Amino acid sequence: MLIVLLLLFNCNAEAGFESWKAGIDEVVDQVESEYGNRAQIVADKYESVERDDLIAIITVESNGNEQAVSSTSVKGLTMITLEVVDLIEEKEGITIDRLHPFESIFAAGWYLNYLMENYNFSIKEAHGAYFYGPSGLRNELNDQRVEDLYHVKKIIHTKRIISENH
Repeated sequence: MLIVLLLLFNCNAEAGFESWKAGIDEVVDQVESEYGNRAQIVADKYESVERDDLIAIITVESNGNEQAVSSTSVKGLTMITLEVVDLIEEKEGITIDRLHPFESIFAAGWYLNYLMENYNFSIKEAHGAYFYGPSGLRNELNDQRVEDLYHVKKIIHTKRIISENH
């Protein structure tokens, strides 16, 4: 029974991924045009974070909507949580407005870098932890590869579109 449920879940997740991919090219173009320069400024600050990582986060998290709000009240272009905002404010001594586009992009770059430096995550693992949280990533993985997690698959696919556009 468990195997049947897992197979059904995987089929539904795959169908959801295919549905999500359908219109994403246009969103990537819009996000790159609107936020590419700001993403590059942030990427230049953190060696381990690339512009394409930030464009992918903006695309996957909010479809480029600066006012996006999730069902869990996460907000902004990059869907930064209040816990991450608090962490940045504590570590950096600055205030972050999640709804301000540049501050949201900065927070995403800072957090990816933080995850890689403090948890020794690869960039793919950092993207997984960005969505699930550092401990949530470990719980989510079970016996899966990080590349097979739904959220990470979306990031990888978006980065592939970005690289094909250049």
